[in-house]
Amino acid sequence: SSIDGTVTDQTGGALPGVTVTIASQALQVAQLTTVTDAEGRYRVIDLPRGTYQIRFELQGFKSLIRDGLVLSAGFAMRVDAPLAVGGVEENVTVSAASPIVDVTTTRGGQTISTDLLTTALPGNKTVADLVSMTAGLTNTAGQDPGTLGQNARPRFNMYGIDSGNTNMTMMIDGFQIIANNPVPDVGATAEVDMKTFGNGAEVKEIGVAMNMILKSGGNRFHGSLSGSDSRQPSGNLTDALRARNLAVGSSIKYFDDFGGDVGGRILPDKLWFFGAARGRRSQISQTGLVLNPGPDGVYLTGDEPAAFPTLNASNLVGKLSYQMTPKYQLVVAASRDQNKSEADIQNQSYVFTPFNSTSVFDWEPRNAKMELRGTPASKLLFDVQFGRSGYDLNRDIQAGCGLAPSTFDNATQLFGGCRFNQYGDSKYVMWIADANVTAVPTSFLGGRHELKVGYHLSGRHTDAIRPQSPAGDYHLTFDTIASVPHQPLQIAVSNAPADPKDWDMVYSAYFADQWRVGGRLTFNLGLRYDRQHSFVPAQSQAAGVFAAAATFPRVEVGTWNDLAPRAAVAWDVTGNGKTVLKSTYGWFNTELDIAPTFNRAASYTTTYRWHDLNRNNVYDPGEVNLDLNGPDFLSTTSGANAILNPDLKLPHVQELTTSLEREVRSGTAVRALYMLRRLGNDSASVNVLRPFSAFDIALNRKDPGRDGVLGTADDGGVVTVYDFEPAYAGSRFVGNETINRPGGRNDYYQSVEGAFSQRLAQKWSLQVSYTATKYHRWIVSVAQSPNDDYFPLDTSWRWSSKINGNYTFPHDVLVGAIVDIVNGPLGQRTYVFRAADPLGGPALRQQTTVTLRLDPFGTEQESFVPSLNIRIGKKFKLAGNSLELSLDALNVANSSAIRAAAYVSGPTYGTVSDILPPRQLRTGVRFMF
Repeated sequence: SSIDGTVTDQTGGALPGVTVTIASQALQVAQLTTVTDAEGRYRVIDLPRGTYQIRFELQGFKSLIRDGLVLSAGFAMRVDAPLAVGGVEENVTVSAASPIVDVTTTRGGQTISTDLLTTALPGNKTVADLVSMTAGLTNTAGQDPGTLGQNARPRFNMYGIDSGNTNMTMMIDGFQIIANNPVPDVGATAEVDMKTFGNGAEVKEIGVAMNMILKSGGNRFHGSLSGSDSRQPSGNLTDALRARNLAVGSSIKYFDDFGGDVGGRILPDKLWFFGAARGRRSQISQTGLVLNPGPDGVYLTGDEPAAFPTLNASNLVGKLSYQMTPKYQLVVAASRDQNKSEADIQNQSYVFTPFNSTSVFDWEPRNAKMELRGTPASKLLFDVQFGRSGYDLNRDIQAGCGLAPSTFDNATQLFGGCRFNQYGDSKYVMWIADANVTAVPTSFLGGRHELKVGYHLSGRHTDAIRPQSPAGDYHLTFDTIASVPHQPLQIAVSNAPADPKDWDMVYSAYFADQWRVGGRLTFNLGLRYDRQHSFVPAQSQAAGVFAAAATFPRVEVGTWNDLAPRAAVAWDVTGNGKTVLKSTYGWFNTELDIAPTFNRAASYTTTYRWHDLNRNNVYDPGEVNLDLNGPDFLSTTSGANAILNPDLKLPHVQELTTSLEREVRSGTAVRALYMLRRLGNDSASVNVLRPFSAFDIALNRKDPGRDGVLGTADDGGVVTVYDFEPAYAGSRFVGNETINRPGGRNDYYQSVEGAFSQRLAQKWSLQVSYTATKYHRWIVSVAQSPNDDYFPLDTSWRWSSKINGNYTFPHDVLVGAIVDIVNGPLGQRTYVFRAADPLGGPALRQQTTVTLRLDPFGTEQESFVPSLNIRIGKKFKLAGNSLELSLDALNVANSSAIRAAAYVSGPTYGTVSDILPPRQLRTGVRFMF
């Protein structure tokens, strides 16, 4: 953050030599001082967020004091000062609203005050709250109150692009951590800077740059204690949802949330501390999660009882700030989280996964950093950070699964048994080092410049451990064959035990220049160099049931070097800082998590036809020919079948934005935005040893329609299913190579957005936005057979509308609301064609099933999803302290809007897998001192 401006006399003439003094309780030094240059301009950079006072002094003029200026993270505040003739001992104090339009910074997004979120708005103090309040972002996971564990990870869509582990930037006080990390606790932050587009060369990835600014200590002790309890007065499951195979909805037995924080001084103006702790306990039935099949012994019939697993989470955050000298500061910070869940799954629906097939889950993310920052000269500063971000994750099978093998039924889509792919440990570690230097030269190539150079190093190490499962290292697939349900089809065997190790190293350097030409035009220019080196170290694998012991040599996966230019311009249209036109262009290199693909010691499966000779529905030795080139072989994901591609290019995204921002009155602004994001060099894994041309056996099949039954009214037409030649069967014709998409196959997204912002003033605040995004997304990135050419493109629209705000009535009665309305889920109908043709036509010989898309994407669409949360609170002032009582109503309308559904033709067509949780009432108390 920065403060700058121009000091003039009453005629508008520039005043050089004016002493500008900046003070704030956020500073760990008493004050900062600078002097205006020959053109009357001043600038102070790298300021912490907080409330500031600025004093302007010059002999022969009255002193001017600007008070109550609220500076948020990442904001460039312009404060001009006209001085009147008079004695310097005469003071003129002005308390005016802080500027709301940034006329120099071209990054888009917003800064969210966490105090507003915890005091006035009905949030859960999670990243999902921040997403709900930010234009252009849409939650895709982690937004339900009381949901913890893996399903509570922050996942969201960003103007068309889904967030992942490597395509967004999550930071703590500017220090990058693993993306989609649940720590630190949002309640331990002072504010969160959400930059959603137009990021400069300092940011590598296209996605959101989310900087979580931790609270700090201070010369005065301060802190808070808080607690809340949630209850659910009624459910929201309807008969229409039950008819679509949703037997249970979300139901809370209890959800308690409690915590506290404290900050202050160890040594005044020298050593500050801050610490926070938070605990959450809940027992909640997740949408669709059932305990057992119910009285009739059959799942998906509607009589299944709900399962109520417990979920617990604890969070610790600590920070020390040591002002070694007036020019140098040392900061140490750490955060730790632990999530425990009695029933967790990853990236799948609870509707098709009963309780006994979930996993017992323990997830422990941790972050720690050390930072040294200094200003060796008045216009030169540096920042160096080093630390570690990572997690340990453990999954265990349910005791109630009875050591039954892992199963899946193609017809019912149900999983069963002890899921072997939900068993094991994962360790993820990222070491990070960052350094940057910023200089503000007095004169350089015309205009005024702020120059910044930086370096970033991150080494990401993954260790996905898969021990041997006591229920067997295999997964059985069943299907309805010849009208007989649950018949053996195929088996996928695992190479457990697996303990792989691989590395992806990223080295980056960047240069950025904020160049101000005159008083109205600013160029933000930058160039970034990114180098990725991915490799698999030499390692060994122990013997398992389906894999022999082996030792594997080091694999050099690849080294890539790419440039990423950034250019942006901001024009103060009227010259008074109230209307600004901005345009940005950025090239963003995407980190590719590719090393695990070539790790032969990594966990993998090999799939075969299965002949259950004794019909006991369990694999027995001798029921499968395990020869990799034998008649039972179907496919494998082994790293031994991965082919290195020396011509592979790393993906990138180009972004172009144009926006107009206008301050319509003090503290109120509007914005219009257009954005284009075009992806390039996206990659996909393709079996290059079994080419597209090998699939030349054309078989005509009748589309059975939505019900999956031939001879009914909804039958479709005849479609063609393609099988490959038998000469291409076997593992010797499996060579999975990661290649770049061919020309004309890249995705792009166009977005338009309107936003209104009223900063907190005169007892109220309001944020309103509407975003619409037009997709051009290939569902299959690279077609590997003619089967992939059915309806492969998504050209639909997505939209979201957001409102959040608060108002303080007399007697400190607070009312706040968060409204988030998004389009309903979209989809397309698919059908799994089996090997045998029920009408007697030729059968598939080399494949057991083929899945075809049978409608354009978007043909299946649910109604919009409205989320309305309201808070009513009361604040009591107690001799310098305060007590807040609150009552939140979440999902006020008790909507049961559908958030996810499956459209596979057959008995489960249209099955609803997720809805909004029912209305919840949450009472809370918070004491601040």
